[in-house]
Amino acid sequence: MAESYLALRRSFEAEKLATKRAWAKREKELDGFVTGVMYLLGDLEGIVGKSMPEVEALKTLEVEVEANGDSRPLPVLNPE
Repeated sequence: MAESYLALRRSFEAEKLATKRAWAKREKELDGFVTGVMYLLGDLEGIVGKSMPEVEALKTLEVEVEANGDSRPLPVLNPE
């Protein structure tokens, strides 16, 4: 019985570690995407100037992410 428990525990811990790695990778990809969009909008505003219309969907973008019991909003993409 103890051997079965230990095998299940090892399997569980391996799966848990793999899931944490996958989530960390996905979080970095999402952060990179948001950063890329922010740079793109900044470049476009630099070229077009103040006449560039605001993108409402991006202006109000704010997603709460649970991290260590705290929530941190993603950056707002057109803060004015």
